[in-house]
Amino acid sequence: MASPARHRAVVLGAHFGGLAALHWLVRLARRCEVVVVSPKPYALYRPDLVFSARGDPAFVRPLRVDLVALCRRLGVDLVIDYALGIDAAAGRVRLAHRGMLAYDTLFWATGMDYTWDLVPGLGPDAGFMCADYAARRLAARLDRFQGGELALVAGTLRQDPSVRPALSCSCECALLEWLFLARAHLRTRGSLAHTRFVLVTGAAQVGETVGPRARARVGDLLREAGVEVLERTTAVGRDADGIVVAGPGGQRRLTPGLAVWMPPTAGSSLARASGLDDGWGWVATNAFMQHVAWPNIYAIGDLNRATLPKHGHFAMVQARVAVRHFTAEVLGAPPGPGFRPASLGILHKGYGQALLDFTDTLYGGSRELVLEGPVPYVLKQMFGLAYRWGRGGMPVMP
Repeated sequence: MASPARHRAVVLGAHFGGLAALHWLVRLARRCEVVVVSPKPYALYRPDLVFSARGDPAFVRPLRVDLVALCRRLGVDLVIDYALGIDAAAGRVRLAHRGMLAYDTLFWATGMDYTWDLVPGLGPDAGFMCADYAARRLAARLDRFQGGELALVAGTLRQDPSVRPALSCSCECALLEWLFLARAHLRTRGSLAHTRFVLVTGAAQVGETVGPRARARVGDLLREAGVEVLERTTAVGRDADGIVVAGPGGQRRLTPGLAVWMPPTAGSSLARASGLDDGWGWVATNAFMQHVAWPNIYAIGDLNRATLPKHGHFAMVQARVAVRHFTAEVLGAPPGPGFRPASLGILHKGYGQALLDFTDTLYGGSRELVLEGPVPYVLKQMFGLAYRWGRGGMPVMP
């Protein structure tokens, strides 16, 4: 292993997990050489992409984090490139344009893949919010929407059936937020009375990624809003005439004037191509986020097999756990605790209201804290402002 003065830590990916790892490395491992690899010169604050539900395509630009300026300020190297493979035995990342990049320790946070081909006819043009270009397009479509059926479809999560919690979808929360925000927007435009909302989810009960109290409250909110919820139902096809879904009652065709998708998700193609996955595209690690076979590789965020549901909060917590463990092993710093999952989420309800849920019930615990009203809304707005102001490194990091 290289000496601390020459130790190279490569951060692969620069969203929630990667940016948090970068900031922790700068704070705790100043003697190391740090290199960040990202396919774009900016990161995106993805939680606020749900504000495409306000029908304004111009909302996206303030959500960008300038990686060039950030890395210059922190004194670390930035490589704008795509990773094609990881040679764990040689300690190298194969990049699309710059060839091989050597590392002593790799902090891997490239996320999961969207598997559009699992639904025939489905693609990013269908109504997608998890990228900046798609969120702009979705906002423009909502701005033109005059009423009729509006369908929200949660794609399936492909994972090892033995993994717990056994979730049907990667994250329903973004769809639920979009639904409530869109209802508020359509009400101000006078179009709400002419709109029928249909929510499609493979979950046995909508809100499977939150605790039982919050799940019950989400069900109440959907009933109060008159939303038709199709549970245990998945999309099996999309064409010019609509969307075909299949559930307990058989197949049904939806004919929405506007559709919003959380696409089907699977593990990382990069992990599979590199032979570093669990057979399903996810990366198995120990409690310190170290790869089970390669301890100098830390897998953070959505990519990690243990990250369920796929929340940015988990990625930030795992980044802290990973970097603290790294500094203890390589630099002789005091060790930190391992990763203990407890989900924190704040769901926008519209009208300056939100629902906060903190729970460990999904992981065998019994704690749940639920808070509803303007305070959670303000907390979420403050978090977003602090995240963007700090470029992914807030004064108090999770």
